[in-house]
Amino acid sequence: MKTQHLLEKKLAEIETRVREEGLDEEEAFGAAGDWILPLGSREAFLNPKLKQWMWHDRLHGELVFAGCGVRQGILVSIGKVAGVKALPYEDEVGNWCIVLFGNEPSGPMTLTELKQDLASGKISKTCLIWSPHFTTWLTATDERIRSLLASSDPRESG
Repeated sequence: MKTQHLLEKKLAEIETRVREEGLDEEEAFGAAGDWILPLGSREAFLNPKLKQWMWHDRLHGELVFAGCGVRQGILVSIGKVAGVKALPYEDEVGNWCIVLFGNEPSGPMTLTELKQDLASGKISKTCLIWSPHFTTWLTATDERIRSLLASSDPRESG
């Protein structure tokens, strides 16, 4: 399954191999389709050369910049609407999440903050959570979220 976290991680690994092993960039990046991420009713595209996220504009049949590059924001889908929640500083997107209260997304917040807020009761276990490790909203009680939060260091999960 493709996720934002995995695609950004893949890009970093390929860039390292290109730099250290002298691989041809075009061959290393592979096909454009390898960088497409379905999110709800939208599609995002990670441009590996520009290191920028883009949305596929179906109406005009073109790609438009999403407003963030790698390590800069979380791509999120709420129903038919998709957007970006900017990170407060550049970091691995897999360290972050968004919490949905009613129809209002809150965050981003770190997985460590989420874990603490869930444990203290500040955030209800019935809230919905969006993580770049997945491509859908999950409840805090979902096994995938619990597994992600249970890892000894969320920065290493994924």
